[in-house]
Amino acid sequence: MHGYTFYQCDWTGFPMRATNCYMPVWTDGKMVKRGSYCNWESVVAHAQYLYDNNESSAAQHAHVLEYVNELTGMTMDSKSDFAGFNFRHLEHFKDESKDEKKNIPFTNTSTTLFGNNWDMSMYHKVCCAVTAYHELSAVKITPTGAYEVLVGSNGGKFRFDEYLERPYMNNPHGLTEEVEGCKFQSFLCTHKPKMAKDREVSVFYWPFKNGLAKNDTASSLFKMQIYGDVLLVQQTKESCFKERDRYVHFTKQQFEEYFSKKRKKPTDSAPALSDAEFKTAKAQMVASLDEFERKSSQAAVTPGALLGGATMPPSTGKQLKEVAEHLELPPLARQRTFLREHGGAQEAIRV
Repeated sequence: MHGYTFYQCDWTGFPMRATNCYMPVWTDGKMVKRGSYCNWESVVAHAQYLYDNNESSAAQHAHVLEYVNELTGMTMDSKSDFAGFNFRHLEHFKDESKDEKKNIPFTNTSTTLFGNNWDMSMYHKVCCAVTAYHELSAVKITPTGAYEVLVGSNGGKFRFDEYLERPYMNNPHGLTEEVEGCKFQSFLCTHKPKMAKDREVSVFYWPFKNGLAKNDTASSLFKMQIYGDVLLVQQTKESCFKERDRYVHFTKQQFEEYFSKKRKKPTDSAPALSDAEFKTAKAQMVASLDEFERKSSQAAVTPGALLGGATMPPSTGKQLKEVAEHLELPPLARQRTFLREHGGAQEAIRV
């Protein structure tokens, strides 16, 4: 349309620029992706609708819920939770007369908070809303240590700032002029090797040198100067037709797995020596080395005894004659040559 390609959500009918989510279907033990959905709430709502109308088996329905839960952490505790995403709440499906006759259950948390006539933006807001009874595990790092906390929701949202010490909390009007512009901030930590590919960790904190105590642990972990408390919350990376943040549980155990550096195990498990034990061992090693040196030097002689060196016996006349014949010199020349080379008169007389 107009040079663009659009997909349509199989549950809401919303136009989408991408296929986004899908319905997982298992056939002969193999999962197949079917359809296009604007978000995973629409997938589970459609799965419930198919099951309620006998168009899907109980096993298939359970598989879908389990699959989506692994991706998003989303759980549906009752049938009314699925009704909260019913397509009949949408403005382009609305028909008050028919809905009243069919007694569509509109008295749930979603309709209480957001009314009952939703456009695309409102439907997305409903899907992102957090139910009042939902609590989230998070890790809080203070200047004195790290521990796990439970974060509650308020008005469909998590108020993470309420779980951190606020700068200059004794000021009833909020922050002082000295830290004006100091707003609650967050950033994503995605580089940890043990972190799942479909998960990220959001780090919430108060920025700047805000008057709170320096948080050495957090500053070391995130390579920046952080003052005051830090709250770590895990969130998903998932497909959706609009940008969203879905927060899931983050435990102290996960924090240690993601951020703690494991020390290498020592190759030698022998216990360390005390001062007295070390002195005794040192004396024994010195005595052992002295004994080895004594035994090794028993056959040694002084350097002066080696000056004479080895002597060779004098050449015989026969050997000298062979040398002269090899040089092909006359007898007298052989004698003179030999005398010049060897400088020995006695050997010349023997020749």
